[in-house]
Amino acid sequence: MTGGIGFVRGLTDAAGTPVNTVVEVSGLPFATLGVDGRYATIGRAGNVTVRARAANTSLAGEANATVVTGADATVDIALAGEVTEATVVPADGAITVSPGAQVEVSSSVPIKPGSLTTAAITFTQITAPSAPVPFRLVLSGSGRTLAIVPLARLAEGTEFSVAVSGLADAVGGAITVPQTTFTTQSNTAPQYDLDLLVFSFPNAEGQVTLSGPPGTLAPGSTVLVVNETTGEVSTLPVFNDGSVGGDLVAENSDRLIVTITDLIGRQTSFKRSEYVAPDGTTAVGNGGGEILGPGGVEVRIPEDAVMNGVAAILKIVALQLASVRWACNVGDGAAAGGRDAPSATRSPVRRA
Repeated sequence: MTGGIGFVRGLTDAAGTPVNTVVEVSGLPFATLGVDGRYATIGRAGNVTVRARAANTSLAGEANATVVTGADATVDIALAGEVTEATVVPADGAITVSPGAQVEVSSSVPIKPGSLTTAAITFTQITAPSAPVPFRLVLSGSGRTLAIVPLARLAEGTEFSVAVSGLADAVGGAITVPQTTFTTQSNTAPQYDLDLLVFSFPNAEGQVTLSGPPGTLAPGSTVLVVNETTGEVSTLPVFNDGSVGGDLVAENSDRLIVTITDLIGRQTSFKRSEYVAPDGTTAVGNGGGEILGPGGVEVRIPEDAVMNGVAAILKIVALQLASVRWACNVGDGAAAGGRDAPSATRSPVRRA
């Protein structure tokens, strides 16, 4: 160690009560442990800062001293509780919280039980109808964890907020608690119009496109597509406007298993083996499907009606019916006259 060295001694106390501390002097890489509220250490000659901290509490303090080579400098340090920042579970912004969960506030120093009676703690349901949530408080044996326990199971798929202020540790140091807002998980399956999700015909590279207009799915969801024929797995995004778009490898005879997972983990699965070209031509594989035509007309192909590895490719075309003229010859009962429309027409089948 270069430069002159002197000694620093003193007392460390909190409100007049001696407290054992760990003492550090600026400019030196080590600390000294005090005994019975007294400490003695060394310091470089010159102006220094002496810092003291009581282990396992928020008590801390510091003082300035001038160290003279070979001489003693006496510096007493008054300790006070420092601010401790607690952590909260569920974390702010959590979206898959169990409706049976409790809120836990954790502190690195013990929470003073008496501060619970004066602290301001609110637990609020934000989702309409907004209302306070009744709860009880449970302080752990170590005093480092405070549980805020709802008196009833929380509503599913609902946003809640918890705010805590006024907590203190055993020596009076403030414990700050960040506000948290979270959403409980909903076990109710979301409702989608799955007909909006369309797989295209394969392109020259053997890729099909899954597309869906804005509002098809919840923003932030993911779409997992498993090709049941080849085993290939593809993950496609859902964009901020709820639209879907992405490519995967498939043939128009493949059967696909589609799983939609929203932001809070709810899943919806279905199978699809329909591939639609821009002109409406539709290929239906072994999984069956529907071929749509103008005016709500459709052809339904049942599952397993088509052999594995084969696709039925059809297109429904609208027929314009002209006026139909009928005449009857009473003499021989022969029909006369003409018509310029098909002799039989199918009644339109509306989609259920």
